[in-house]
Amino acid sequence: MKLPKKAPRKVIVFNDPQSAIEGLLQARVTRLFKSNELLAGALVKLRDFYLAGIPHETAKDVLAEVETALASAETAEDLD
Repeated sequence: MKLPKKAPRKVIVFNDPQSAIEGLLQARVTRLFKSNELLAGALVKLRDFYLAGIPHETAKDVLAEVETALASAETAEDLD
């Protein structure tokens, strides 16, 4: 009889599997809400700049904020 070369893996047991699922969902929902807040804020600023006729050079800070919000939204969409 040959002995196994690797030690057997231990199984992680959750006493309350529902709490593990709820924790995962809570983390995802939190990321989605944060992403939504960033996107909404950036869109409001873009609208205000557009309606006020602000020159394009001045809008660079707002566009940088939009890029940050979009990157956050892409990360929030990744649910894995």
